[in-house]
Amino acid sequence: MGRHGRWVCVDSVESAVNAERGGAGRIELCAGLVEGGTTPSMGLLQVVKQCVRVPVFVMIRPRGGDFLYSDREVEVMKADIRLAKLHGADGLVFGALTEDGRIDTELCTALLDGGPQPQAIHTEFEAIWDIIAKSVCRPLPVTFHRAFDMVHDPLVALETLISLGFERVLTSGCDSSALEGLSLIKRLAEQAKGRIVVVPGGGITERNLQRILEGSTASEFHCSARSARDSGMKFRNPNVAMGASFSAPEYSIKVADVAKVRTLNAIAKNILVYLCFQNDSYLARPDADLPVCFQQTVVVWVPLGFFWILAPWQLLPMCKSKAKKSSVTKLFIIKQVLAALLVLAAVAELALAFVEDDEQGGVPPVLYTNPSLYIATWIMVLLIHDARRFCLCRDSGVLFCFWTLSLLCGILPFQSLVRKAVQEPISDLPRFILFFISYGLQLLLFLVSGFSDIAPETKEIGKKNPEVTASFLSSITFEWYSSMVYKGYRKPLEIEDVWELKDKDKTKALYTAFEKNMKTAMKKARAELEKRERKRRRRAGDPDHGNSMSKAQSQDILVLEEKQPKKKKKKKGDNEDSGPPKDYPRGWLLKTLAKTFQQNLLLAVAFKLVHDALVFVSPQLLKLLITFVSDEDSFAWQGYLYAILLFLAAVLQSLCLQQHFSLCFQLGINVRASLIAAIYKKSLTMSGATRKESTVGETVNLMSADAQRFMDVANFIHQLWSSPLQIILSIVFLWAELGPSVLAGIATMVLLLPINAFLVAKAKTIQEKNMKHKDERMKIMTEILNGIKILKLFAWEPSFEKRIIDIRAHELKNLVNFGYLQSVSVFVFTCAPFLVSLASFAVYVLVDENNILDAQKAFTAISLFNVLRFPMAMLPMVLSSLVQTNVSTARLEHYLSGGDLDTSAIHHNPIEGRLLPAGAALGFPHSEGHLSLTGNAVRFSDATFAWEQDSNAAIRDVTLDITPGSLVAVVGPVGSGKSSLVSAMLGEMENIKGHINIQGSLAYVPQQAWIQNATLKDNIIFGSELDEARYQKVIKACALLPDLELLPAGDQTEIGEKGINLSGGQKQRVSLARAVYSDADIYILDDPLSAVDAHVGKYLFEHVLGPKGLLKKKTRILVTHSISFLPEVDNIVVLASGAVSEHGSYSTLLANKGAFSQFLNLYGNQEEDVSEENTAAVALAGDEEEADEDVDPCLDERSDDVVTMTLRREASIHRRKLSRSLSKKSTSSQKKAQEEPPKKLRGQKLIEKETVETGRVKFSMYLRYLRAVGWCLSFWTVMGYVGQYVAYVGTNLWLSDWTDDSVRYQNQTYPTHLRDLRIGVFGALGFSQALFLLFATVLSVRGSMQASHLMHQQLLSNILRAPMSFFDTTPVGRIVNRFAKDIFTVDETIPTSFRSWLSCFMGIISTLIVICLATPFFAVIIIPLSIFYYFVLVSNWALSEASALLRAISSWLLGFVLVTKLCRLFQRFYISTSRQLRRLDSVTRSPIYSHFGETVSGLSVIRAYGHQERFLKHNEIIMDINQKSVYSWIISNRWLAIRLEFVGSLVVFFSALLAVIAKGTLEGGIVGLSVSSALNVTQTLNWLVRTSSELETNIVAVERVHEYMKVKNEAPWVTKNRPPRGWPSRGEIQFVDYKVRYRPELDLVLQGITCNIGSTEKLQSMRWGGMVMGCGSWGLELQERNQSRRSWVMVGVVGRTGAGKSSLTNCLFRVLEAAGGKIIIDDLDIATIGLHDLRNNLTIIPQDPVLFTGTLRMNLDPFDQYSDEEVWKALELAHLKTYVQGLPEGLLHLVSEGGENLSVGQRQLVCLARALLRKAKILILDEATAAVDLETDNLIQTTIRSEFADCTVLTIAHRLHTIMDSNRVMVLHAGQIVEFDSPQELLMKQGTFSAMAKDAGITIAETTAL
Repeated sequence: MGRHGRWVCVDSVESAVNAERGGAGRIELCAGLVEGGTTPSMGLLQVVKQCVRVPVFVMIRPRGGDFLYSDREVEVMKADIRLAKLHGADGLVFGALTEDGRIDTELCTALLDGGPQPQAIHTEFEAIWDIIAKSVCRPLPVTFHRAFDMVHDPLVALETLISLGFERVLTSGCDSSALEGLSLIKRLAEQAKGRIVVVPGGGITERNLQRILEGSTASEFHCSARSARDSGMKFRNPNVAMGASFSAPEYSIKVADVAKVRTLNAIAKNILVYLCFQNDSYLARPDADLPVCFQQTVVVWVPLGFFWILAPWQLLPMCKSKAKKSSVTKLFIIKQVLAALLVLAAVAELALAFVEDDEQGGVPPVLYTNPSLYIATWIMVLLIHDARRFCLCRDSGVLFCFWTLSLLCGILPFQSLVRKAVQEPISDLPRFILFFISYGLQLLLFLVSGFSDIAPETKEIGKKNPEVTASFLSSITFEWYSSMVYKGYRKPLEIEDVWELKDKDKTKALYTAFEKNMKTAMKKARAELEKRERKRRRRAGDPDHGNSMSKAQSQDILVLEEKQPKKKKKKKGDNEDSGPPKDYPRGWLLKTLAKTFQQNLLLAVAFKLVHDALVFVSPQLLKLLITFVSDEDSFAWQGYLYAILLFLAAVLQSLCLQQHFSLCFQLGINVRASLIAAIYKKSLTMSGATRKESTVGETVNLMSADAQRFMDVANFIHQLWSSPLQIILSIVFLWAELGPSVLAGIATMVLLLPINAFLVAKAKTIQEKNMKHKDERMKIMTEILNGIKILKLFAWEPSFEKRIIDIRAHELKNLVNFGYLQSVSVFVFTCAPFLVSLASFAVYVLVDENNILDAQKAFTAISLFNVLRFPMAMLPMVLSSLVQTNVSTARLEHYLSGGDLDTSAIHHNPIEGRLLPAGAALGFPHSEGHLSLTGNAVRFSDATFAWEQDSNAAIRDVTLDITPGSLVAVVGPVGSGKSSLVSAMLGEMENIKGHINIQGSLAYVPQQAWIQNATLKDNIIFGSELDEARYQKVIKACALLPDLELLPAGDQTEIGEKGINLSGGQKQRVSLARAVYSDADIYILDDPLSAVDAHVGKYLFEHVLGPKGLLKKKTRILVTHSISFLPEVDNIVVLASGAVSEHGSYSTLLANKGAFSQFLNLYGNQEEDVSEENTAAVALAGDEEEADEDVDPCLDERSDDVVTMTLRREASIHRRKLSRSLSKKSTSSQKKAQEEPPKKLRGQKLIEKETVETGRVKFSMYLRYLRAVGWCLSFWTVMGYVGQYVAYVGTNLWLSDWTDDSVRYQNQTYPTHLRDLRIGVFGALGFSQALFLLFATVLSVRGSMQASHLMHQQLLSNILRAPMSFFDTTPVGRIVNRFAKDIFTVDETIPTSFRSWLSCFMGIISTLIVICLATPFFAVIIIPLSIFYYFVLVSNWALSEASALLRAISSWLLGFVLVTKLCRLFQRFYISTSRQLRRLDSVTRSPIYSHFGETVSGLSVIRAYGHQERFLKHNEIIMDINQKSVYSWIISNRWLAIRLEFVGSLVVFFSALLAVIAKGTLEGGIVGLSVSSALNVTQTLNWLVRTSSELETNIVAVERVHEYMKVKNEAPWVTKNRPPRGWPSRGEIQFVDYKVRYRPELDLVLQGITCNIGSTEKLQSMRWGGMVMGCGSWGLELQERNQSRRSWVMVGVVGRTGAGKSSLTNCLFRVLEAAGGKIIIDDLDIATIGLHDLRNNLTIIPQDPVLFTGTLRMNLDPFDQYSDEEVWKALELAHLKTYVQGLPEGLLHLVSEGGENLSVGQRQLVCLARALLRKAKILILDEATAAVDLETDNLIQTTIRSEFADCTVLTIAHRLHTIMDSNRVMVLHAGQIVEFDSPQELLMKQGTFSAMAKDAGITIAETTAL
């Protein structure tokens, strides 16, 4: 045997080594020794080559026992041969036969030669590649294996092999053993004659070997390692010489070729990773595996490459962070220990390599490189763990991804090692153990990384927001939010439960970045605007072009834009009404937003790209799965792989999509926050001219509607590029299925683009109009709410209701048109995918009669068309949103780029002089930073200012110096410019020329006090630090101590919006106290004493403003109408028509005998007549005034929160005794309150928190909405959707039947008429889908608009009928929120939500129907679901085709049940949380609007004090509160979505898995239907849950609107019992035991008042002569009035605070309803008639003049009841005719919001004109002349006395001199009449009235006549 060559066939390294030791001269390496084995792995070849030194031949034998190979198998064989050559095989063994038992020469030639050779070889590498790649087998020796035994004619076959170039042939000579075929072997050997070596093999044992060798004359023999073992053959000759038979020449290989092979092998090692994976033979077998080389290189290096690319960046915190390293935690220690163990494992593996290299030599390099790489990696992991201790979030996302990737890649070697260990003993035990140790440690680290590592010092931060400390796994799955969902499920969430925002998401951080980018972008936009202006001027041929440009160049660009262009545009606009609108910087907002949020945008793009790529993976995997099921020869592992890949693709797709959406929604709320913050800041800085361009209502709309649109569009902004991308990819895949026919579909899509463009343009126009209507509606609504009391007193609600309804009608008309456009758009884009498919299919079958639509093409195409459907549906929606947002962009750009307040004319240049500590001036401790100046405090230098740049100057050429510490009075008639002078000093006006120089800080007291919705103490301190001593001194000086005793919680009482629970005088004194406490250098006081009683005004002057007051050393500029204080001022400035007519001291002006002197002689006397005796008493009483006792409705409105009326009465009775002890009590009570902050006092809280509904939204809310839509419309809308989905089912069934034609007409001509029928019906069904949808959406639009109209009308109607107490206790912002955001939701969001929900629901039903029709058993199974699941799926698994069908359905049902149950579980948890968060969003949005309205109304005060920053911070705080509720809601949506989609992924996985398990018994179509239906229903169920949740959260708007629709109404406006025409004719008023209380549970406010006012007054003769008052001529004037008086009745009503004066007025108008008794007017009980019948016949001139936006005529006569002549007559009597005639528009002059373009005095005269126009028999004056000068006061009093001569006039008196000529005076105290007589009688009685007159400085003296 020693001289014979032995071939030994082996299948493992061990058997190869044993064969070599046994004397084998050549080894044949096989993958398996059984029939149908495959090519051995290249890893095995490598190892065998390293372990043996004899030649190794590789058996190329793919599956197929008959040696007949398919084209695919041939390619596999070629790839295997190339790889074997590259891995060092010494020869190859293969064989191939034809069906008739001959040698397959074609295949053998292809494998041997590889095709035609290149003509020329240019390089060495090409030569090598030619040898290896082109000639597949050459130059290796090739042996034909025992397939030769199956040939038909062995002798012929042998010649064929010789001709082909085979060097050996293995044969047994028969089909069994070599012994039996010995004779044939001998004949073959003889025929070969050395041309080919015939090698016997098969059944050779030690016993028959000698016989076979001798009988066959063979020099070699072939046996297998197994047969050697079975036969007991032993190879005892390990040193057998190879002999001549194994010499190099025998291989027939040229030395040059061998050298080339070796060279190529060296080159190939560099590209080994790529080429070793090209070996399909590793996969084309049942036990597929990857090559060892691949596992040791690619599998290891991919995760390591990922890690080393990203890991170094993780060390940056260690280098850059300034923070202290956080503490070591148990989790950190565990991570470090595990990483250290990994280092040790890698070190051990490296050491093992060195040991083996020493012992055996030739260890592969990879065994050194991999452990070395791992050692470096694990050390880096240790460092990263330590570096993360510098971060708040200590978990690394990079590490988590690395662990995941490493474990996934590690599965491949893991399963290989496990399989080998099971099959045979472990050959390399140490590495085997080390691998599993390392893999286990990585798995543990992966698990540990899933937990959040929170350091002790960051636990508190984590409690405020767990997101900042959440692990990477928790972040991507939103698991950190689960505790919030659970909490929301257990109890209704409150705002305190919601977690704080991350610092980077807070409004301040967002706006800082936004503002920085905005300035840069706006600068460029302004430059572009200037270019446009230049071009426009050039085109217009402006002769002054050059001059204006030179001016512009000399000024700041901003000033230029605000001044010169405005003039030009104004002129142009005047000439051309239809001229272009004012230009403004454009195009900067979107750039700013993009730059600010670029990181968010880029991340979202990355996630969306991955998602979009994965969208197309699922259809391809589904196609492969169907192919797998249909192919009986496919391997089981392929099916499992497809199922796993489907699952992984779905999970990854879900993760990417949810992260994308999370980023998009975060972008939305951050954009909204930035815009609202920008709008708010702009409102603080904008100029007066810019303010007039936008009302508060319009600006609120910018905040609510426009900012919200940006938020909405941000959610889907990426669809702009994603949708076209998905469309393109769909077309590419469709092209692969249908070829050029898809061009027809593309053409169809292109044709739809113009339609879309038209729809978009039209929608934009409609939207622009609609936003104007919305602005107008909100503007008027805001004004109505601000002036609601005037509306009620004048019974004007119907007029304003009609105005709102008219605007709303236009708004709804536009909304309907927009809805119809949307319907058409939906129709077009529902048609689009269908039209594309119809066009493609039709062209496909029409182009070529051989093209028959088969199932594979049709349903693959349909699945791609379904993918196409989403982007094509989304694109128009996004474009529609963009249209709306484009309108909002223009509005926001216009607003935000408006001119800012230009304070450049207000200088602060230092003036030489001595500086004193400011605190010394007040007698307070020294305050740092405030200085009192001894030079000029204020200097006007030729100052000319106007309200608008192009309007007439309001202040002209004022040159004036005001010295520090002086008291300067500014006087002049109404409209003379007093308030304008103050505004100019505050920088609120446009500078024309000159400047004002102000030294020191300012404090400002406006004419109409501005009060915040805060505690009284906060209103006074106004953001300053609390100095208790100073505070007490201030409230005492401002006479507030008695008020603190009356208020329920003292100075901790919350003051309502606009100070509704304070009287007018109290508000003014709080405003004054705020200024005094601010300890400023200069005080600007705009007539603050007009709203207080004369005696209180005197007290305030003496203790605060006057020469002896707290401010005696401060500079005070006092605008006043009162002449009694003028003698005590240092200087008087007299204004006339905006110019200073004269100025000087009191005595100087009198001596000048000018206008001022004449004015004094007419209206007053010198200061010596002023009584000063009683000022001390007034100081102690501190009480005053006024009658605007809105204090009562609001103080007493809180039953449990208000001090009882008894205590109030006691306080009122004893208030004269309160002196200093009262002050001490108040002080001690304040301290006590401060010591016990948690204890809330009764009445401390006025404005209660907004009601937040809890629990599920009542089903009645859905019914209420549907009822508003209309039952009929609702029914037909549903029917429309039913029709659409019936057509959808029909389309699918028809298409399914169409594809069956390919089977029916196989090998036949397809009938033309049938083809046309198929196309026609398919088209008709598709169109019917779109038509039904159009029908449904049109009806839906109609119905939703009907609901919007009805709900808004009911809301408006109910709000206007609500009692005044509702408005007193409800912030305006809260009501505005209902009309803004909630009505917007009802208008636009809810209809969309309803349609989406209905569409999803019908989609699920239709899919179930399709499954039932395709698999009728489903209808039977769905009922006894659990029974069929257990018995059909589990027990009857082995049934035939029917059971296979059932198994497919049950697999789907398993998923369906699973998804339904889990969806319901998630929904239960989610909806309760989501719903409550949506409510919190609505509730927390109201304060934003309220605070904004409050800020705008007090803008001049905020600016004067320089508190803009503080208000900005407060806005940021309330914004953040709202933001966190919205953000939490967004995360709750993502939390739900990712869980639902994961459940859906599981369903798809199990459906696919069950299909794989049941392979062989299922049709491919059934599997496709099962899996695609599961996929479809899962997605639809997800959307159903989401739309259900969205609908429920949006229906909250209906709930909130309904809440205000059911607010209790006041009495009916009109009843059946109408008063007679001309009532009241006499004006007699009788109070009969009249009692009233504010709420049933409160004490009485008026306690049984009984009195008669009327004709009895007219009979009284006036017996008193004159009075000597504060002004000496007053008595004479009264005598004149008495002589001229005819039959009119005037009754004065006086009393101290809380006496019930305003309550009496409110009772007359039935603002308060009687608790007992009655009021009779002209014999008619007013309680028996309607409110409007009563209020229309009474007239009131209120203290606060309220005007509304609109024409002057509308403000006088909103119902158009009077002619123009009557209106002009009223204006003439009100002394306004001359002024109105001077206006360009006359009666049509537009009054701005709140009447801001009229002075306060002019507004009061307009109110007088209203009363004159109505001229009722009863007139109530509520201190109507407080805000006017004495001259105007005299005019008003004269007019009233002449025009209301026959009327009953009730005057609520603040200043007693106004009622001294009354018939009678009613003195109220504690709700009772204590005195009621003529003034002279009361003065003589020395009672309450006498004391009040004495306090006011009024004394009585009998005249000679008396």
